[in-house]
Amino acid sequence: MIYLDFPSTETIIDCNGKAFKKMKNLKTLIIKNGYLSKGARHLPSGLRVLELPRYRLGCIPFSISNKTFEKMKILKLNNCEHLTNISDVSCLPNLEIFSFKKCKNLISIDESIGFLDKLQILNAEGCDKLSSFPPLKLNSLQELELSCCTSLKKFPQILDKMNNINYITLRDTGIKEFPSSFQNLTKLHSLSIRGHGKLIFPCSILMMSNLSEVEIEGYSRLVTKPYDELSSLLSSNVKEIFIETSKDKFLSVALTLFSNVETLNLSNSDIKILPECIKKCCFLKNIYLDGCIYLEEIRGIPPNLKRLSLGGDLLTSSSKSMLVNQELHEAGGTEFRFPSSQSELIPEWFEHQSRERSISFSFRNNFPSLVFYFSFISMDEWFLELVSGLRVYFLINDYAYTLDVLKFGNPIDVLGEYTYIFSSDWKKWLELGDYTPKGHPELKSMLDDALLKNEWIHAEVEIVAYWNDDDDDDIVVES
Repeated sequence: MIYLDFPSTETIIDCNGKAFKKMKNLKTLIIKNGYLSKGARHLPSGLRVLELPRYRLGCIPFSISNKTFEKMKILKLNNCEHLTNISDVSCLPNLEIFSFKKCKNLISIDESIGFLDKLQILNAEGCDKLSSFPPLKLNSLQELELSCCTSLKKFPQILDKMNNINYITLRDTGIKEFPSSFQNLTKLHSLSIRGHGKLIFPCSILMMSNLSEVEIEGYSRLVTKPYDELSSLLSSNVKEIFIETSKDKFLSVALTLFSNVETLNLSNSDIKILPECIKKCCFLKNIYLDGCIYLEEIRGIPPNLKRLSLGGDLLTSSSKSMLVNQELHEAGGTEFRFPSSQSELIPEWFEHQSRERSISFSFRNNFPSLVFYFSFISMDEWFLELVSGLRVYFLINDYAYTLDVLKFGNPIDVLGEYTYIFSSDWKKWLELGDYTPKGHPELKSMLDDALLKNEWIHAEVEIVAYWNDDDDDDIVVES
């Protein structure tokens, strides 16, 4: 093994190009800083690991015309600004890791790279001038990195089933089109892409049974590309999509393409309208609109929506009315959050109202449907640094238990004035026994007995802020 690490990247290692030729037992050669004055054209065939960052010649230091490097498993040529061409690499049949990231002047890659059967990691991140990528038939490939390849316009063709790639992240590329062969990434679970302009998506993506998460940022237009008559009959298995866009038309196309989505995250988008077509998303349960400061109108609510979080304060009164619809919340299990003002009125269908942090009521004959609506004003920032969230306690005939917990990911989330609406199906919880207070197994039987006797049952709901101490025990603070 030879490992060289110099203080400066400009350190010149003076050699005649044949320095390693007779080192037949050399297995690992790593030069972290500095570079060889004559390159490294003569290397022993027994090499297993070769790292030559900032390599100064225009092509890789061996080719098919030389001997076969059968034992090489790792080849890293990162930050080689003079590297313009990756030639025939079929002399590396056992290569497992091939990285040439940030090779700013690389313009071509030999097609042999797409047929390295043992290759597990292929990293071409930051190759600015690379305008095309060879077709891939890499059955062992687990990671493919093409982020920051700004000149790359198309995702490479996938020539055969590739069963080991679970996720692909493409940040700041020039990619605008995916081939229909993209479906050959049969085990792909997550796809994340960020670019600009028009994005062409093949309908064949609907056939990818394992793809469940899609993240799209920056693109202004989404175009689907049918490849056969069956495409209109297929249905996507994608359950979660993250879209950062300013175009409601882009969103409309995405919702059509991913019609079975359950979670839609539009956080930090510049979108102004949530389109009416969202009403057709029958499986959509969660919508996140945090940071959508330009959102003005919501034109539809999915029929099975359970969770919604909104950060903008430009929403029209008619849109807010949709969010507080009685029928929507009385079905149970909802949790909504959106900005409010002190002048805003509590909807009339809330029978019990209070300006305190708790409210009491009584019931008999049957379990009531419970929907909670509460707002709070801004708290001091120093206090918010301690607060983890809000906790809702439910007390029945002096039995207390946690009804719901609303957690804050960041104190900045609650600097403004927010309204919360949530409905908890506590009747179902009691029937299942999951929320019976510890040490009070008789709660359900007590309630059943009281209801049977037509007795009045006293209930109280209390909302408090809380934080966690170093031992992860809750410390409750009155809000």
